[in-house]
Amino acid sequence: RQEILWQETGGLSRQEPEEKTMKADHLFDLASLTKPVATMATCLQLLRQGELSLDEPVRSFMPPGAPFFWDQVTLGRLLDHTSGLPAWYPLYTWGQGREEVWDFFRETELENNPGEKTVYSCLGFILLGLLLEKIGAASLDELARELVFVPLQMENTTFRPLDQGYYPEDLVWQEKDSQREKGMVSRGGLEFSGWREGFSPGEPNDGNSAYALGGIAGNAGLFAPPEDIVRFGQAWLGSETGKGFLSPAIIEAATRSRGGEFGLGWRLKQTGHPQPGFPESMAPFIPNPIHKNVGPRVEGELFSGDSFGHSGFTGCSLWIDPRRNLVCVLFAPHLHPTLTPGFNRIRARFHNVVAAVKEEE
Repeated sequence: RQEILWQETGGLSRQEPEEKTMKADHLFDLASLTKPVATMATCLQLLRQGELSLDEPVRSFMPPGAPFFWDQVTLGRLLDHTSGLPAWYPLYTWGQGREEVWDFFRETELENNPGEKTVYSCLGFILLGLLLEKIGAASLDELARELVFVPLQMENTTFRPLDQGYYPEDLVWQEKDSQREKGMVSRGGLEFSGWREGFSPGEPNDGNSAYALGGIAGNAGLFAPPEDIVRFGQAWLGSETGKGFLSPAIIEAATRSRGGEFGLGWRLKQTGHPQPGFPESMAPFIPNPIHKNVGPRVEGELFSGDSFGHSGFTGCSLWIDPRRNLVCVLFAPHLHPTLTPGFNRIRARFHNVVAAVKEEE
């Protein structure tokens, strides 16, 4: 809760175009860790301040012209991934900029009835980020900084790091040429002409954040060093820094199941067999061997049933176990220079070792 028990830094922050040694204060592209660290945490702070209610319909905050079915989608359903929205779509093939993304949501159809099924949805958190900007009357990066990063002294956590005075040498590099998404867009029969070339440190690896929303999105785009994410995790265990930030009522609501494998933004410890990594709606974009694969749980098997956390596609993960008073952060650039297959196996083994050693203590 209050101290770092073990910390290790090794390897390289980049291999190409030249090797650079990893340092503890390097900033990582958090990818989907943006969802809990920025978007969910900002939403809960606005909830705590009385600016919103989780059962309020999304349509009440959307621009005029939104279809009536958005009355059945609530902010809470966006947080627990039961909104009915599809898992993913390359919004940048539709248009760029916030107004055009709003147009997408005004014209899109739900894939499932709200509350009917849990589908982990990047689209849901992109929409949630846009809604929070409407509710908070500021951009998501400004809201997250004021409501989350400053209170928790997360001094080096930021969107668009190059605009905040950081340099490419301060960052852990990711893939080049948007290789993964370029293949997904092609397999989906879509077209996009704005692909970046080479490595782009400081830009989110996630295409919807980078290409459609200028690097500030509810699903991805945040950069941070591991130490800041440790501070965020410790706040959920009641650290001194976290006092006054999270109330017991907020923590309880966010970390209990709402009928599926998610709380409010957090993925909860799974029981039974792990679920497939991708829903059927992703089939046009994902090669069949990956689509059908059932991999190990990111958190491994030894964390307690009260534990919760999240991971990011770039190789970042945060897992918190209140029963063992434990925060576990694992960051690795598994997309650089190309994808490292089977990375979830490494995550699972790592978490098992940490949980087992903590038990022995």
